[in-house]
Amino acid sequence: MIFTIMGVNTGVILHNDKFAALALKIKHPKSKQSLLFFPLVALKDLLLGLEHRLTLQAASAGKAKEQQRKAIDSTTKKMQSHIPAIDVDELQNADIGQRVNKVELRENSENELVFVFSLQSGETFKLGINAQQIELLVTAIIHAINNAGMRDVALSLSSILDFLPLYDAEFLSDGNIAYDTYFQDEWKQALFIHHHALVYHYTDENGEVQYGGTVIKTRSVSNSDDMAAITRRVLDYSHRLNKLKGKPCQVSVKTLSSDKRHRLTLEQCMRSLQLLQQQVKQKSAEK
Repeated sequence: MIFTIMGVNTGVILHNDKFAALALKIKHPKSKQSLLFFPLVALKDLLLGLEHRLTLQAASAGKAKEQQRKAIDSTTKKMQSHIPAIDVDELQNADIGQRVNKVELRENSENELVFVFSLQSGETFKLGINAQQIELLVTAIIHAINNAGMRDVALSLSSILDFLPLYDAEFLSDGNIAYDTYFQDEWKQALFIHHHALVYHYTDENGEVQYGGTVIKTRSVSNSDDMAAITRRVLDYSHRLNKLKGKPCQVSVKTLSSDKRHRLTLEQCMRSLQLLQQQVKQKSAEK
């Protein structure tokens, strides 16, 4: 059974003044209600799927955009008249069985998204979200987090929704590469188009040039302002590249594929990173 949405309400559960979970209360047709709890990882995955659709909506233009805006405003007005109440007791005595352990975007059609939530209780919960409801849902989530004084959490979440890390790498002095793999679900990879290899290079305190690399998927093209911003934010979330944060790095970007159906292998990614690093090294030597 796929549950649909008439109205939503949100709240934040804190533990020792730190974010523990977002409470999402949903009003369904026929007076039914559900209350789900999203810890940070599950909330990030939910927002990842929602943000993708918002990006597509923002890209529309002309008459289609006007019609879309009217439909969203009309839907928002209806949802605001069906906001379910959240009692303090529901947050203080949260049902651990309703904790969302995993999020999957099962269907991604033009008019509706269908998410499947795997709950702590062992049950699954299927939620259908009309495309016109997404804007209000995202706004309600961010508003609840900001109201709880967790603006840093909101900023952290919003900064990792437009790219997907696949591999991080360090170039060793013996010519080998040490790397980490980020295992990303198929549905997440399907949201992004471009595979990019990034190589960071900087001069350390001993005057030696050091290199680090990563392979990501994103919707941004390699030479765009959006991509430039992503190259900076990647450093916040990479264990191998985090040490470069704050250093005067240069970064070189190479597009490996722009086919969302194409899946690059580990060997292809490492070979591409190594080739890009060699090209950067050669250009530096020629200067």
